[in-house]
Amino acid sequence: MGCASSRKYAVSTEQLSERTKLLQSSGGRKFEHLEFVQLDCTKQSTKDQVLDYLAESFMREGFMSWVHEGLDDSVKLEGIRYMQAFVMYKIFREGAVIVLRPAGDEDAKNWCCLATIMGPEGKLRSTWESIKTGIRLGKPPQYVAGREESRKRLDASGLVDEVHARYMAQYGRHYYLQNIAVLSGGKGYGGCMLRFLASMSSNTGHPIYLESCEANRRLYEKFGYTVVETLQMQGSASSPCDMHGMQALPGKL
Repeated sequence: MGCASSRKYAVSTEQLSERTKLLQSSGGRKFEHLEFVQLDCTKQSTKDQVLDYLAESFMREGFMSWVHEGLDDSVKLEGIRYMQAFVMYKIFREGAVIVLRPAGDEDAKNWCCLATIMGPEGKLRSTWESIKTGIRLGKPPQYVAGREESRKRLDASGLVDEVHARYMAQYGRHYYLQNIAVLSGGKGYGGCMLRFLASMSSNTGHPIYLESCEANRRLYEKFGYTVVETLQMQGSASSPCDMHGMQALPGKL
């Protein structure tokens, strides 16, 4: 498996195999032909598949809908892909992308669930890294679209990083679940991935941190996550958006 950086985080093949066997043997008929795999994201084609999957998955997600409210779906899709490319630049270099998929099936269209994580040794994105990533990606589609409200909301989204920074300062090393995405919800695939990540947390003793919009908060609470801080993203008086920093302690699931 290729690594783009000496700091690249990798899930052990033993753990991937162990959780796959457990899922296939005890998850029921629906899961008996699925496997957990860490993608090799040194290839641009794989990165593009990941970004396309994330963009499509987040089209109806609360926070992304708030940022892109009032924009056409085509601009929204492009804008979400841009935002994901921005945050995923560091994940591709230093983190891990895990997919739940039919065993041996490399077609991204058949991925059941995708998670992107930074390991416990991961660092927050620096200002210089943000500048370099922004230069590389160019002007955000939200700016090109000329919608002042959307631009303000995109700028405000950076405040979410401040919540993460405060969490890191208080709790130290942790897994950062940047994204968890499914194209077709309600089938239990997201729960399978959350249990897989919980097993990693239990093995190492490090908590998991993520950000969630209000619409998804209760889902994560069912899997042992608790709110550590809430940030109200005020785009306009009539359309705020609450974002929650949440953690799951080892052994809580």
